[in-house]
Amino acid sequence: MSLMLSGMMLAQDTGYEGAGGTAAGIVGLLFTLIWLAVMVLVIAGLWKTFVKAGKPGWACLIPIYNVIVLLEIAGKELWWIILLFIPVVNFVILILVSILLTATAVSATVAISSTLSISSSSTATMT
Repeated sequence: MSLMLSGMMLAQDTGYEGAGGTAAGIVGLLFTLIWLAVMVLVIAGLWKTFVKAGKPGWACLIPIYNVIVLLEIAGKELWWIILLFIPVVNFVILILVSILLTATAVSATVAISSTLSISSSSTATMT
């Protein structure tokens, strides 16, 4: 009987609170706040990317639709979304889409700057 009672005592609270629980709570709260800050930055970046591409910014908030829109911006077919469900292949596809998004953004920037330089040079020759 005493063996059984000593086993029950191990499972009970001894009254010692300690600082371990408090420290773990603070660390958990800190990691949660960092995670939320990173998520806000990711959403803001995707929102800005979508708006610059002429797509609605709210589309970045809808889980699968945002990937479909990213594939449209990158100029890839819709069936590429199936490749994202294949392990290891999904990393390669995400890297390729990121590179294509960068290339699309750079080409759009070059096109805009060349259009601006052409219009400013034509305006200068007209006056």
